[in-house]
Amino acid sequence: MTEEQAIELMTNEAFQQQAEAEGKWRRATLSQVQLTSYYSGYREIYDLREELKQTQGEDFDLKSFHEQFLSYGSAPVKYIKQLMVN
Repeated sequence: MTEEQAIELMTNEAFQQQAEAEGKWRRATLSQVQLTSYYSGYREIYDLREELKQTQGEDFDLKSFHEQFLSYGSAPVKYIKQLMVN
């Protein structure tokens, strides 16, 4: 994807201002590692959710999962997992 395509996508499809889209493009090209950390965190949370779904079966409640997960604040996922699984 070119810079022009990315900015067009963000402004036309993601409702972002031109300056914001340009800033995000610069950030993506200068610090790709930080952006991958978002996906890494997402996968950790998703995997925890799926693990609890498997162990709890029909008792699993997505809203309760989110409420409990968020109740631990900004702790790293590995510590939240220890609290939620044990």
